[in-house]
Amino acid sequence: MLIALVVITIAVVAFWAVSGGLESIQVTEGQTATVEVTFYDAAGAVMGVEQAMVQIPATDAQAAFRVEVDTEQYVGGYSYEITL
Repeated sequence: MLIALVVITIAVVAFWAVSGGLESIQVTEGQTATVEVTFYDAAGAVMGVEQAMVQIPATDAQAAFRVEVDTEQYVGGYSYEITL
């Protein structure tokens, strides 16, 4: 399974978001992928885990997604996992 991920991080008052797009390299168009994003505080503790469901697009196309965590605390980082 090969899926490319393009990610842009955006910080806004009252929530933090990770948004981007999935691009299919060797996955069947129409399958559903789950993008799970874990948000961490400055000390590395988990602040929250959020998911987005994304339908795999045609080859050379991108499917946009956005995952938000509702907090006014500083988000020190994030990690993500993509599953089919």
